[in-house]
Amino acid sequence: METTLDPRKEFQAEYITYKNMIQRCCNIYHAAYPKYGAVGITVCEQWTGVEGFTNFCKDLGRRPSGTLDSGRALYSLERRNNDLGYSPDNCYWATWGEQQRNKKPYKKRTTIERDPVIVKLAQEGMTQEELAQQFNLGIPQIRKILEKNGIVHQRKPRRTGYTNKRGEKKQALYDSITSYALANPYSTLREIEEATKTTGWQVVTALREANIWKPEWPIGPKRTMWMKRERSARSEFFSGMNAEKGINQ
Repeated sequence: METTLDPRKEFQAEYITYKNMIQRCCNIYHAAYPKYGAVGITVCEQWTGVEGFTNFCKDLGRRPSGTLDSGRALYSLERRNNDLGYSPDNCYWATWGEQQRNKKPYKKRTTIERDPVIVKLAQEGMTQEELAQQFNLGIPQIRKILEKNGIVHQRKPRRTGYTNKRGEKKQALYDSITSYALANPYSTLREIEEATKTTGWQVVTALREANIWKPEWPIGPKRTMWMKRERSARSEFFSGMNAEKGINQ
């Protein structure tokens, strides 16, 4: 009675190739399953089961030796007809160059049908971002297609900072911040936030756009400490004024 081969010894390289073949075709959770098992690529019955690996090695033999400059094996499992499954008649050990020549040809038909649609939508006013999202392409690919067809298509401008174009409600909020700051020139940022019921970045934006921003107003973690120092300085100033007023009286 013939014994099965032990992959843990001298047939380790062949066993790894064999297991990867089985996983691609049979394991629905494998990353390559959508390109193999899901499209009908199967493993012949002779190469499955308990004697599957033994028959696999007998039919194909040992993998030829040799490595590429990158360190990967020179030979790997290849199918003569990519539309058929794994079987002794359709598989052999092939070099990396032979595998590259045996790849499926690129389907240009989809590109020929897709490009005119992209050009037409761009002429109708669709932006590059919208085209890239609709056709699942990158913006450089969309730009290349449009330039090849003689279309100078501008991208949708990105918002690099705050703009004066905003809604009436937000503009009214910014005007209220500016009005309060002008009416109370000695108020702190915290006081402006509490009086106008706004956030710190809204106050800073409004004051900078109105050109009434004070450089000594800090932003960030140091603001609380600065506010304490400012309030203590103001209290000392007014207490000194009150003391002088009492002396003069």
